[in-house]
Amino acid sequence: MARALPGFLSFLSLTILGACAGPQSQSRDTRKGAAPVAAQVDPSQDSTAAPKDDKPSGPPQDTAKLPEAPIILPASVLASTRLGSAQDDVRPPRGPGMILMGGGPDVDSAFVWAHDTIAGDAQTRAGDVLVIRATGADGYDAYLNGLAMFSSVQTLVIPRVISTSDLALVGKLVDRAEVIFFAGGNQADYVAWKDSELMKAVQRVYQRGGVIGGTSAGLAIMGAFVFDAVSAGTANVTTGTATLDPFEAAISFTRGMLNIPFLKNVITDSHFRQRERFGRLAAFMARQFADAAIAAPSLVTGLGVDEGTAVLLDKNGKGVLAPGSTGAAYVMKSAAATRIARGQSLLTSALDVIKLDAVGQYYDFVKACGTGARYNFTVDGANLYAIDAPYTVVANPGTCP
Repeated sequence: MARALPGFLSFLSLTILGACAGPQSQSRDTRKGAAPVAAQVDPSQDSTAAPKDDKPSGPPQDTAKLPEAPIILPASVLASTRLGSAQDDVRPPRGPGMILMGGGPDVDSAFVWAHDTIAGDAQTRAGDVLVIRATGADGYDAYLNGLAMFSSVQTLVIPRVISTSDLALVGKLVDRAEVIFFAGGNQADYVAWKDSELMKAVQRVYQRGGVIGGTSAGLAIMGAFVFDAVSAGTANVTTGTATLDPFEAAISFTRGMLNIPFLKNVITDSHFRQRERFGRLAAFMARQFADAAIAAPSLVTGLGVDEGTAVLLDKNGKGVLAPGSTGAAYVMKSAAATRIARGQSLLTSALDVIKLDAVGQYYDFVKACGTGARYNFTVDGANLYAIDAPYTVVANPGTCP
């Protein structure tokens, strides 16, 4: 959530995990952040701003981290003053897990769940948290430090354009954390780090039992397929434009940012109902078949998450709607589109939709079934549905034996 309290915590370019922490600050910035990095919010990207229309994972290694020497970060990376313990938590995390959050107000229970997942209980102080962003400030630090019993919390602001050697240094720091959370902003910044030592380190955090995740633009990079907003620039890719021509120049993808087996063949979208992105996500799904990123008989899965809403993906592949979520999450499965060609409108095959909008509802990404309302929906870009239609279908709940 964008926190309204004034002021900001100074960023120190040499503040590090494993070094002495400075004094805690009582101020809380907006999550987009103020200085030191100006965030240019564009409605075509997945920021928390209002819309204009707006190697596969193995079992966690049961070995603790060994204390290591401090890492001096490069001047290109801004780090907040670390809150909490100055010493790294070297106990092995008990996950893994993922936070899949849709932007807008943050879901407190998601971060509490992250702590409890890595600690194994709610009472143990455990886990070093790193919030990663390309622009903004440290608005998450005090919030997370006060919300759950994390060992420490720190934010890193990493520029989009940065040397591979600098990213490798950041990767070493990430390797010491148990929770990695990507803030909102512009996913075009994040995809610039694909195949870097930073992203390899994020993958390792998950593989050794940590929790990773993101909100808004941070959610966008969690799936196997990423709408990267690189070609979009300042263009606003909407349901209307994407379904009129799924090959429009503003639509581009990055694939393989992360390799999470449960999210194989998955593409995500955020601010889902608020920015009416059902048709947009359907178009993105259809493009994966058209671009030969996936082939029959496989199905592509879309995960659309509303603002103020999160899906918590546990180590068994079960994605539960987070308590306190104010919206819904939509799991959409599809075969290849009936009509998709450059310069033509989209006609999907029937989308199999499961809507999670109540406490306890879940989708099992291993069994490919869920307990929310289940219905079929077709998107025709030449005769687009009424704006609320995909979100208000009355249907019986699905079953997941």
